[in-house]
Amino acid sequence: MGIFSLFVKGSYRNLSVKVYICGLLALASMVLMVVNIGFLYPKITGMINEDNQALTEEKDQVEALRSFTASHENLEEFQQTITKEYELVQLLLPDSADIGCFMGEVEEFAEKNAVEIVEFKPKVKNKPKNQKNTEETPIEIKLRGDYYAIMGFVRDLQQGKRAVQFSGMKLKYTPQGLECQVDVYIFNLSATK
Repeated sequence: MGIFSLFVKGSYRNLSVKVYICGLLALASMVLMVVNIGFLYPKITGMINEDNQALTEEKDQVEALRSFTASHENLEEFQQTITKEYELVQLLLPDSADIGCFMGEVEEFAEKNAVEIVEFKPKVKNKPKNQKNTEETPIEIKLRGDYYAIMGFVRDLQQGKRAVQFSGMKLKYTPQGLECQVDVYIFNLSATK
């Protein structure tokens, strides 16, 4: 209280300059302390917390890499395995529908099993439910041949290079022989936009 009474009613004029400067320095240090506690401390604390969080994430990544390399001692062999699996996925799920290539495969299976292709009819593409990056193309294939040849064709189509899903199959006897309508879906990756 004594310091503040020095500044009342101009009494500070009687003081020496050293005491006056000391009072200003004390006041300035208090203001600086308030600024540090009120503004800078929370900001610096937030920055430290962000840095600690980033450091923890990087430590987790390093630990994940260490455990990965420990579980896959031969990385070259692992890379070859991944490459083979990627190539298999590319065969099963190509970048485009490429119906011509699929038709060639169908003709090859028909010739192998002595089945006649009566009709090959692609329909409008659909987006499969719950699939963001694939498209399905429904195709109707009508065949003529004996029962075992048709079943051999269906088996070969299931085991072919493309991912094929059967949605229906109808057998019907006609004067020309046994006819079969096979409804399938072929899949491909959709173009990302």
